[in-house]
Amino acid sequence: MRIGLLECDHVDDRYTSIGGDYFDMFASLLPMTDLVRYDTINGKLPAAPDECDGWVVTGSRHSVYEDLDWIHGLGDFIAHAHDAQAPFVGI
Repeated sequence: MRIGLLECDHVDDRYTSIGGDYFDMFASLLPMTDLVRYDTINGKLPAAPDECDGWVVTGSRHSVYEDLDWIHGLGDFIAHAHDAQAPFVGI
């Protein structure tokens, strides 16, 4: 199973020695999946909801209401994923 991880933040360098970045943590939680990293906070978004079998979006120190380009782009992708009825979970 191919799961897209939509990273909306990165773990502060002070804490990565504990469990790594978000990708590392989710890879540990989902060892039997093909986890695909999308660094949304740095502008990397999937082209289409069918690129993966399902989606997980991480938490963030940012608010969904902040006027940031990456948040608007991610919001558009989430709307497309919803319209396509793609399996989706938000953390």
